[in-house]
Parts: sequence; C-alpha cells; structure tokens
Amino acid sequence: MFFLAKDTGQAAFSATRKFTSHLEFADREKKKAFVESIASGNFHNQADKGAESALSWVMARTAACTGREVTWEET
Repeated sequence: MFFLAKDTGQAAFSATRKFTSHLEFADREKKKAFVESIASGNFHNQADKGAESALSWVMARTAACTGREVTWEET
C-alpha cells in the first residue's frame, strides 16, 4: 500500500483505489483569498496564466492532429 501523509496537503492514495483530497479546504481558501484581494484593492490578475494555458492546449491539439512538433511561434 502507498499512502501520502495527510499533513502534507497532498491527496492520499492506497492500493484499494480509494482517493481522498483536500479540495473542499482549497476551494474555501481560494474564495477567501479572492474576496480579500477585492476588499484590499490588491487584485489577482491571472490573465497571462489563462492565456498561456489556452495556447498550450492549442499547441497540443495541433501537434496531435498534424503528427508533428509545434512551436510557440507557429500558434
């Protein structure tokens, strides 16, 4: 059996294929941080991360469809 310690904040796995996570806690903390950022005027701007993620998906899909390597410059 393989277990990850619960206090590490990582998901726990076992040979019985049971999965537990701390997503409820993470979602609650993300919401709290988001509201606090608005209240303090220190906004979270993650548009660049979203754009890079979308571009990565386009590159992967293009590579899969064409069967060749795709570069950032091509997309």
